[in-house]
Amino acid sequence: ASGANAIITSSADLNSDAASSTAALTLNASGANSSVVLNGAIGNTFAIGSLNASASNITLNSGLVKSNANQSYTGNVTLGLNTVLQSSGANATIAVANSINSDSGANRTLNISATGAGSSVSLGGAVGATNVLSQVDVTAGAIALNGGTLNVTGNQTFTGAVTLGAGTTLTAANVTTTAHST
Repeated sequence: ASGANAIITSSADLNSDAASSTAALTLNASGANSSVVLNGAIGNTFAIGSLNASASNITLNSGLVKSNANQSYTGNVTLGLNTVLQSSGANATIAVANSINSDSGANRTLNISATGAGSSVSLGGAVGATNVLSQVDVTAGAIALNGGTLNVTGNQTFTGAVTLGAGTTLTAANVTTTAHST
């Protein structure tokens, strides 16, 4: 979709037609005030191959995005529910380029899991800087925290080798990392 206020909205669950699908889903809304709004779960029955969502604002009201390969979010992400981003397979990557915040209604939890040899998660923007999250759990072989701020009221747990970008501040009741974090 294109135009200054382009909007792409998914109101129902989206699934692949098979458990081992490689089918990609690309949602690209261009424009200064563009939006991608996912109201239904993605891959809750059969995981999709990959997801690429790009817009000024991305709203996840579904609670689950599950893929067999990469997930990429380019735009400010708002969590309308407690959310799970899950990717599996060799070199599975979940990359969020911009900020992640709870909606204004409540503090949300975020669980990001990229599993498989060579898996990674990259958080490129501040997390919980505008509307705080209640908890963040990240699992991957490599985890890059490059957004400067992770702000939650509860716990932050990182399972995998964590690399902090310059000037990173972690604010939480407890922060737990595994070995090999830098």
